[in-house]
Amino acid sequence: MRLQFSKLWLTLFLLLVNIQPSFAFKISPISRTFTPIGNEASQSYELTSDSNEPEAVQLSVVTREMDIDGNESYTPADDNFLIYPPQVILQPNTKQTVLVTWVGDSNPTKELYYRLVSEQVPINLTKPEAGKPTKVTAKVEILLKYMGSLYVRPENAEPKLVLDNVIVQKEKDKPVIAITFANQGAARATLADFKLNLASGGKTVALTTEQLKEITGQNILANHKRRFVISYPADLPQGTVTATFDYKQ
Repeated sequence: MRLQFSKLWLTLFLLLVNIQPSFAFKISPISRTFTPIGNEASQSYELTSDSNEPEAVQLSVVTREMDIDGNESYTPADDNFLIYPPQVILQPNTKQTVLVTWVGDSNPTKELYYRLVSEQVPINLTKPEAGKPTKVTAKVEILLKYMGSLYVRPENAEPKLVLDNVIVQKEKDKPVIAITFANQGAARATLADFKLNLASGGKTVALTTEQLKEITGQNILANHKRRFVISYPADLPQGTVTATFDYKQ
């Protein structure tokens, strides 16, 4: 039988039974950009054990698709990569290097998007002590999974971000502004140091860092659109809204 807990109830349960979850390994870096050919088509990652017990770790790659609201979906993509080794028995307090090599299209027309998945595998690696009778025990396993960003970018690929539309609508009887951006370029646009000005009724308002916190730092993938919904600024007159923006890639 499989048990499911909310985060709160799981925390309380662990405290009551004095079980310490072991987040047993880390992988670094968590994000890498590959080239389709050349030296950077093959890059290494480092697995680091923080556990006192050996752990089985499995690595794989999935394609990364993102819908207009930022929700991601995945499909297996291992045929485009060679991972060595794909499974690791990570010994306690040690490090292990894993090599990932792109073996897909050597001349893609745009940047390609993947997730490198590294996850603990539920295998019991502990041998029972000789001479001791077996007994029924209860064990809670918290398996750790990392979903790292992996990009394959052709030479000279650049983003081209444009404003697709600005729509005033209502959510819970309050006015909000839905702003949609389209990336018409061949590489992701990373919205660092994002700035947004809204205009209505002859007045222009520059949004604050707090108002833009859900947008700043977000990625908009090549040939993708992203929609962000923000509260209608109190100091902006009601009416048709236009927008201008700026950011640092």
